[in-house]
Amino acid sequence: MRIELKDGFFGLIVGISFLLSFGSCEERWDDPIPEGVSLARATLLSELTEDGKILLMWGNFQICNGWNCVPLAEASSYDLFLKRPGMQNFERLVRLSRGSNEYLFTDVDFGGTYEFFIRSNRAGRQEDSNTVMIVPGKSPEIEPIFDSDFGPHGILHPRLSPSGNQVAYVSDVRFTENGEERRALSLFIFDQQTQEHRLIRRNANQPNWSSDGKRLIYSVTAGSGQTPQGIRPSHLEIFNLDTEEFNLFSGGLHQQATPSFSKDDQEVFFYADSLVSGDFGVWKRDFAGNMTPVFTSFGDGVNLVTGLPVFRGLDVSRINEMVVADHLQLYNDFPVYHIFGFDGSRGGQKVDVLVSQWNDSAPSLSPFDPNKMAFVSDRSGIPQIWILDMLTGAVKQVTFFGVTQSGMRVSEFGMGISWTDNGRALVFPVRGTAGSTTLVKATLIN
Repeated sequence: MRIELKDGFFGLIVGISFLLSFGSCEERWDDPIPEGVSLARATLLSELTEDGKILLMWGNFQICNGWNCVPLAEASSYDLFLKRPGMQNFERLVRLSRGSNEYLFTDVDFGGTYEFFIRSNRAGRQEDSNTVMIVPGKSPEIEPIFDSDFGPHGILHPRLSPSGNQVAYVSDVRFTENGEERRALSLFIFDQQTQEHRLIRRNANQPNWSSDGKRLIYSVTAGSGQTPQGIRPSHLEIFNLDTEEFNLFSGGLHQQATPSFSKDDQEVFFYADSLVSGDFGVWKRDFAGNMTPVFTSFGDGVNLVTGLPVFRGLDVSRINEMVVADHLQLYNDFPVYHIFGFDGSRGGQKVDVLVSQWNDSAPSLSPFDPNKMAFVSDRSGIPQIWILDMLTGAVKQVTFFGVTQSGMRVSEFGMGISWTDNGRALVFPVRGTAGSTTLVKATLIN
């Protein structure tokens, strides 16, 4: 009995020692993360180099209140993952050491869709970055149309007229009124033949042309007061270029924005609120005053959390009954802009046009091809112009403005894309690194 007890006691001690040793080894790392510190999540960007390679860059960016920032620890190593064209799954491409912040991928085929993400590793913890998509191709030929020196808000929501001779746009300009200096979003028309800019209306925004190019519809805020809910209404107004007349199209207490004529110019589609902050739907109204809901409420209230605008753009086809609109939605608990469609020929039910982890906004339907839609997306890491084939679902990257290159940038704010040259070119604004804004025409390359 005494021997068995001794052996049993010895075994118990060995077992406890083993467990303690195993537990302590499990927590012992060559590069531990200090207590109260989180492993940094990398932000990944992609760029097409001049010689056709894909440059991947990453860094640790943190948005916080300044006094409430969580301390971050840099990764000990990074794993770069790749999804090749035509493949369904990611593969690990390479492991990189601490301090690495870029990688040049050289095995590139133009026209193929590549996706990447990077995994940060340290002390048994892992954090995956955002995923970037890039579709390498030849950069379009860029031709400037006109410049603005009013800064980043110098050219907002530009729309090329159906004839291609004029551009309606909005600019945030300063002016003097009754001896006081003021500023307001103001509607202008630029004539490409005379090269003249004409002020049409102050306190106006988001213009759109009728199909014959004789009328402009836009939202106005001047003199609309406030609702009991504290919301300032915005109305829709029409300017007739032939008669020089201004006519109120839709008034009331609601916020109304992004108006667009139907293909026969008999109706107008637009966003309108429900007098509840952030709750917007898509509506249509005819010239007899009849107002009909297309989609009454997206109802997510995401703007209450983020402060971001709940929408950026809406467009109506000149060919069929399709209406497209972007809207801020939650995707995997993150606010992301998605694009939805409403096909009147099929009952007008909401359909997903572009719903993904990326921000896709400012949709513009081609008046030359019913299956083509241009839009802005940050899927490459920074905003670029893209084209969607609505029949096949394939996306094509149009612009390749780089973060390491001085020059042009695409911005989602105030974006407006127009099709021209029978669908062979796009017109849109770009920001210069010095702060100026330029409206450009990009000739597409097949």
